Amino acid sequence: MTIQWTTPAGQLFTATEAVSITHSVAATNATSYSLISGQLPAGLSLSSDGVISGSASNVYVPTTSTFVIRAANASSIKDRTFSAVIYNNGGVNWLTTTTFLATGVKGEQYSYNHQYVDYQLDAIPVGDPSTAEITYKISSGQLPHGLKLSSTGTISGYLNAKLHVTTLTQLVGDPTIFNFTVDATDGYNTSSKSFSMLVIDPNIYRSDSTFLAFSNTGTTTAVISTIASGTTILSTLTNISPEVIPAVGQYAAVLGDTTYFYMNVGTIVTNVSSSGTITLSTGTLNTINTGSVIYFYNYLSAFEAETILLDQTPVSAGYLQPAQWINGVNLGVVRANNNVDLDLSVYNPAPLVGTITYALVTGTTISTNLPEGLTLDPYLGHIYGFIPYQPVYTRQYQLTVNATNTEINPLSTVTSSLVTTNTFVLTVAGNVFSSIEWVSTSSLGSIEIGIVSDLYVLAKEISSDYAINYQLTSGSLPSGLTLERDGTISGRAVFGSTGTYTFTITASDIYVLSAVNRTFTLEVVNSTKVVPYTSIYVKPFLSSAQRQTYQDFINDQFVFDQSLIYRYFDPNFGVQPEMRLYLEYAIQELNLDQYAYALYQNFYRRKLYFGDVKYAIAADPNTGVTQYEVVYVEVVDPNIASNGTSVNPVYYSNDYQNIYYPSSVSNMRTQLETLVTNHEYVSVNSNGLPLFMRTIQPGQNNSTGYITVIPICYALPGNGANIVDRINISGFKFNQFSFEIDRIIVSSSLDNSADKYLIFERQHLSDAIAEDNKLFGPDDVEIDFGLSQGNISDPVINAEDGAVLTDEDGNILEY
Repeated sequence: MTIQWTTPAGQLFTATEAVSITHSVAATNATSYSLISGQLPAGLSLSSDGVISGSASNVYVPTTSTFVIRAANASSIKDRTFSAVIYNNGGVNWLTTTTFLATGVKGEQYSYNHQYVDYQLDAIPVGDPSTAEITYKISSGQLPHGLKLSSTGTISGYLNAKLHVTTLTQLVGDPTIFNFTVDATDGYNTSSKSFSMLVIDPNIYRSDSTFLAFSNTGTTTAVISTIASGTTILSTLTNISPEVIPAVGQYAAVLGDTTYFYMNVGTIVTNVSSSGTITLSTGTLNTINTGSVIYFYNYLSAFEAETILLDQTPVSAGYLQPAQWINGVNLGVVRANNNVDLDLSVYNPAPLVGTITYALVTGTTISTNLPEGLTLDPYLGHIYGFIPYQPVYTRQYQLTVNATNTEINPLSTVTSSLVTTNTFVLTVAGNVFSSIEWVSTSSLGSIEIGIVSDLYVLAKEISSDYAINYQLTSGSLPSGLTLERDGTISGRAVFGSTGTYTFTITASDIYVLSAVNRTFTLEVVNSTKVVPYTSIYVKPFLSSAQRQTYQDFINDQFVFDQSLIYRYFDPNFGVQPEMRLYLEYAIQELNLDQYAYALYQNFYRRKLYFGDVKYAIAADPNTGVTQYEVVYVEVVDPNIASNGTSVNPVYYSNDYQNIYYPSSVSNMRTQLETLVTNHEYVSVNSNGLPLFMRTIQPGQNNSTGYITVIPICYALPGNGANIVDRINISGFKFNQFSFEIDRIIVSSSLDNSADKYLIFERQHLSDAIAEDNKLFGPDDVEIDFGLSQGNISDPVINAEDGAVLTDEDGNILEY
C-alpha cells in the first residue's frame, strides 16, 4: 500500500525549553515511524507510532532542529523533512534582592566613608544551560567614588565619597545615598535591578559630633542609680517617633527612623513612647549595671526621607575603621649588599581611637617571606635591615602584611579590632641587574565573538636578551581564548561570553628569577548579528606516506625558522600542521543537518590543483602598518574562469528534467551562504575573513576579498619572501599531492562541538539523487537524503573516524 504523508512538511511545532510537549505526525497506510536523519531537539524522542514527546533541553537562543522521519509499512516507505524551534525560557533572576546593599564593615546596610568594600552581587540564569556565565555592568547611576563593579559582579575598592557639608562648623559630612542600576546578562537575556548604597562619615557616632547633637548640648547622658522595671530614664527627648529599637553589643549604633544611640555594656531594648519618654523593657534589666552611662543621640533630618534598616534587625557597629594602605603594592627595586629602610605604614581613619600593629603573613617559599637580613617593625610598619650579597640575578619577593586596627574601650575590658591585608612586591637586584618591564598597557581593547584572536601581551628585558615567558596568574580569560607562553592570546571568544574580563599575567625570565605582574582588561563584544559562528573547510586526501612527507616539510627548521614566524605558538597562525582550504571563515553556527541541505546543489566529488607558493601582507586597516605576512600555496579551481566566475554555468540532462551547476569553490560558498534558517538567510561575518584577504596587496588595484589559498605559515613582517625562497630551495613541490574533495568539514555546530564532516551525495556532476528535481522548488524540504536510492544513509560522519579509500595504486588514503 502506498504511503501518503498527511502532516505537512516544514516547521512541525515550536516549544519552550524544559516544558513537556506531545506532538504527532501522521501518514496514511503507515504502520511505523522512525527518525532516519538529523536530530530532534535534545530531550525529545520519537515513538514508533509517530508521537514526539518529552521536555526540550535548555538552550541559549531560539534553536531550530531539522530532521527526517520515515513512515513505513510492509511494502512501502516515505520520508519527510520537518523542523522544530525551541525557545529560551528567558530571563536572569537576581538573588541579591535588597535595595540597600549590606556593604558595611560588619554587614550593615550602610558603609563608612574610607572603608574597604568587597561585596558580591548575585544573579542566576533562568533555564539556560548550567555553563551560562552571568556578567554585570552598571547601566545608569554611579557607585561612590573609589568603588568599581567587576564583570563578575563584585563591588570593591576603598570608599572615597564626597559627602556634603552644609555649615563651616559641621564636623562630618551628610549621609549620602548613591543610586545605580546594574544589568546582569547571560549573553542573550538581560535583567536590570536598581540598588542603593548609603555612605556615612566614620566620625558620625563620636560623642563630640555636632552632626548628631541633641538640642544644643551635643550629648545627653543618664546615670542609672536605681534599677527597676519600667524606670523612666529620660523624659525630655522631643520629636521622636514611636518605634521599638533593638540594640546589640559594644558601642552599638542603631539606625531607626530618626533615632541613634550608643550603649557601653550589654544588650537592652528601648521603647519610645509618643510622649517622647524612653523606658527599659522588662527582662533585660540584669544586663545594665548601676552607674552605667547611656548616651542618647537624636537627629531629625538626615533619614526622614529614607527609612533605612527598619526591615532588618540592626547589627552591632561602631566607628572603628580598618587601616588603609596608601603606598600601593610595588615597593620598587633595591640592591643587594645594601642597607634598606622601606615604609609600609597605613593611614588610620581614627587615630585617636585605635592603634595599628603590623605582622608579616609568612609563606612556604623564599619568595613569600622577607629577604634575608630584613625585619618588619610591628609598630611603625617599616621594613629595615641589611640585605647581604646576592649573586648575578634579580629576585622578586611577594610580601603579605596584615595591619590591625585595635580599640580598647576604657569603660570595659572589651577589645575591638579590624584587620586589612596588602601584598607587596619587592625586587632585589643582584650583582648583574636583570629587570623586566611591561610594554603592553593594561587595556587590551575588545574582541568580537567568533573572530580569530590576534591579541597579545608584551614585556621586555631592559638589560639582557633573555626570552620572556608569560603565565596567567589570576582571573580568567574569556571562554575560548588561551594565553600562549610567548604572550599571544589565541583562539576565538565563544558565543555568550560577552562582557569585560580582568586577569593578571606574570612575565618572567627563563630562569624565573625576575618577574613582573600586570592586570589587564579585555572586553568581548557581540557581532552585528548576535549569533554564534563557525568555519567550514575542505582538505586533500593523503596517504600515510604523503602525510609524513608534509610533516617532514613543515618541521624543517631551515625553511620555517622560528625567529621568522608570526605567533609561532598560536595554532591559528604560526606554521600550519595540515593543508586546509577554508570555504567559510565565519558562518552562522547551525545544526549539522542544516548544512547538509547545501550539499544537494553545487557540490560533487572533484579535483582541485595546487599552484604556486606566494606570500601576501596583512596590514592594520587603521594605520596601514603590516601586521604579518602569510605564505600560502594557490589552489587552482578549473571550474572558475579567469574572470572569477564559474565556467559552464548550467548543465541539463534528461530533457531538462535535472539541472546541475558546476562544483566550483565560488558556487559552493554561494550555496552555503544562501541557506535559510528561521526564514532568514544564514549570517556570514565579514570580519572573520583573514586580514590578508582584507588588505590591498601591491599591484592589486584596490582588489580585496576571498581567494582560494591554503596558508602554509604566517611570517613576521618582511620575512614572507624569505620563507618562499627557502621553500623553493628545499625542492618541496605541492603538486606531488592529489587534491580531491568529496566532503566539507564543519568546525563546530549547534549539535556537535567537534569537527564533523558531511559527504557529498553526488560523486559525479550528472549523478541523480532522490527528488533532485525539487531542489529549486518550494518543496525542497521533501528531500529524503537518498535513502530510497540506496545511497549514503546519513551524511553526518565523525571527522576523526577517518575514511578507508585507496588511490589508483591501491595505497590506503587517510583523511
